[in-house]
Amino acid sequence: MIIRMSQKLNAKVKAGKPADLPLAEDPLLDWSTELFNSGRHPYILISNTKSLYSRIISGNEVTSSKQLLSHVHQALLDQLSRDGLTAAVAKLTSIDMAEAQIAKSLNGEVIRSMNELILTANVVLSLRESRLAESSTELNGTLLTILSTTKRGFGKPKDVMAEMCQQA
Repeated sequence: MIIRMSQKLNAKVKAGKPADLPLAEDPLLDWSTELFNSGRHPYILISNTKSLYSRIISGNEVTSSKQLLSHVHQALLDQLSRDGLTAAVAKLTSIDMAEAQIAKSLNGEVIRSMNELILTANVVLSLRESRLAESSTELNGTLLTILSTTKRGFGKPKDVMAEMCQQA
């Protein structure tokens, strides 16, 4: 499994120098992370690098790379289970997070798309007193141009992740 960290998050958890890795052979096992603030609270956005299917977690309890990996794993299992994506749950359940590789962000398109999701997350978190899982569900319904399958279309992270699960 590959966990891609932003420089800001890497500095917070002191994960060391991240590797420069291509997209994982199995895109269900490649996730990108970014630290952001909403109000006075730190949060971490976890997004599948290919589908941008996401989960938001609190950044308060995460102070080391080991804690980050544990929180990421549990949050992803929870969100994928909520959405009925059993193929991804089965795959992630079998993963030993101690063997996860820490890597740099894949490319600018993923970073820009995650920044767009962070803007949406800030709105959702400020307008509602919803739980993080509910906010994550809203993010996964966001239309993103990077996920388009047509020239002028859009795609939703949840739909792309469901398609990836069917192919797995």
